[in-house]
Amino acid sequence: MSANGYAQTFGITIKYADVGSSPTTELVAGNLKAVPQLPKLAGTTYKTTRINQAADIDQKAPGTADPGQLKLTIGFVKADVTTVYGLFQVLKSMLVTFSDGSTLAFDGFLNEIEPKGESNNEVTLDLTFEVSGGHTFTAAA
Repeated sequence: MSANGYAQTFGITIKYADVGSSPTTELVAGNLKAVPQLPKLAGTTYKTTRINQAADIDQKAPGTADPGQLKLTIGFVKADVTTVYGLFQVLKSMLVTFSDGSTLAFDGFLNEIEPKGESNNEVTLDLTFEVSGGHTFTAAA
């Protein structure tokens, strides 16, 4: 147990605000247990092959991209779980700051909450944030 009563702390903060504003409200003081998935940028392609083209090899062009999901497993003090559920399906500007000072900024919404268990005064939740638009990762200096 750490000094704040959590089993282990990985040193992360999650802040949010209305879309278009700088994130300043901290989600809640939670114990990050895992980061199973950072947002993956996955693009689509379109075939631009023409029937009468000279070569029999497909030609492709880039399409739109799916900005992905951020998945976190966090332990919350039971009194703060209501705050987490209050963010479900609400589009926000998000800022995730990792222990080394690196940040991940994106607009998105909490799209999945899966309770994983509880211990003492802590409830562990798997959270899935859908990223809307691009995301920006800034490495610590």
